[in-house]
Amino acid sequence: MKIKGQHLLILGLGVSGFEAARLARGLGAVVTVCDEAMRPTIRDKGLTLEKEGITVHLGGNLKMPACDLVIVSPGIDLQSDFAKKAIPLGVPVIGELEFASWFCQVPMIAITGTNGKTTTTELISAALIKAGKKTEAVGNIGKALSIVANHSCNYDCLVIEVSSFQLETIRDFSPHIALHLNLTPDHLDRYESMRDYGRAKERIFENQKSSDFAVVNSNLTLQPFKARKITFSGVDPKADYRFENGVLFAGFERLMSMSESQLLGMHNVENILATLATADLLGVDRKLVMESICEYRPKAHRCERVGEFEGILYINDSKGTNADAVEKALSSLSRPVVLIAGGKDKGLSFTELRSVISQKVKHAILIGETRDQIAQEWDQVISLEKATSLREAVELARRAASRGDIILLSPGCSSFDMFRSYEDRGDQFRQEVLAIHQSKQT
Repeated sequence: MKIKGQHLLILGLGVSGFEAARLARGLGAVVTVCDEAMRPTIRDKGLTLEKEGITVHLGGNLKMPACDLVIVSPGIDLQSDFAKKAIPLGVPVIGELEFASWFCQVPMIAITGTNGKTTTTELISAALIKAGKKTEAVGNIGKALSIVANHSCNYDCLVIEVSSFQLETIRDFSPHIALHLNLTPDHLDRYESMRDYGRAKERIFENQKSSDFAVVNSNLTLQPFKARKITFSGVDPKADYRFENGVLFAGFERLMSMSESQLLGMHNVENILATLATADLLGVDRKLVMESICEYRPKAHRCERVGEFEGILYINDSKGTNADAVEKALSSLSRPVVLIAGGKDKGLSFTELRSVISQKVKHAILIGETRDQIAQEWDQVISLEKATSLREAVELARRAASRGDIILLSPGCSSFDMFRSYEDRGDQFRQEVLAIHQSKQT
């Protein structure tokens, strides 16, 4: 795809917008970037791009001539006032994922789903690297595809975490292997219904050919697609890759025991099954794949052990930003839980959690915008308190916990009401936990 001399408008100066602008400029395009924000980090990025010959408009003010193509960052809703004002009528609109994929010269493995995307992306990447393949984990995982797309010939393949927001703006994006892990309520502040959310996810299969593969959770109901379907499930005995009595199988062939890995819970059973299926399709030695799975350690903010103090285990699951993630985290634990939950309202209901809450949670501390809503929905189910800060929440949780309990931060909500990101929320949780127990030792 030649874009030299074309005028490109890029909306959003986050990770994807910044890297898309640099890629486009490097390929000879005339690039203008616009972002509504004026934060110091955004201004710094803007100054960097201006030094590279890119025009930058911040604060949402945009004055530019007609353009040939608009690239929208995934965090920008096309129905927002900003997008409607900035996008010229009749101009094609795509996202950074689509744009970068035009220049990708190797097979793409793309992973979507409500939960488990990052873990599965990392597991697949680790398995390929263990087998001597040159690859990199990119996309929604934090490193934009635009960074590696133009020199992708140096890789054997690329493993890409893909969100529904990114899939909204694809046109020709076509991974050789597409994975859909699961679908549960999330982002209903952006989508009108679960049906719309599900349709966005299903676009990952839209441009695949019959020579491609779709690795899907067998409980998903999907529209027809051309790729060959491979199924996995932690509960379906008819799935191609399945789980029975603590053991993972491919058909009737025993692969490994779940207890050999460092991962907990049915959600991670399915993440591993999806990884094993993908590795088989790529012809990777199963022994090496299973070794890499056993070596894998959960990353920060996803059921991360912060430490055990005075017989109480603290777990940071700040990346659990919807009800399904909370349910999976709780289901993986066998000790009584004091739960810290709540955050920015995404239009979700938490009533479906009442069953697992009543079984697993002895007390809940609620924070953020949703604390009153969650309190109403969990009232009569468990005892609970509200906190105005994470520090207060940790202190209240510590008072409610006894030796042998777990204090779990699994908010079920995004972080942007009180924190910069889920990482910031998890980091602050860790800091507060350590501060409480260090102060007791002095």
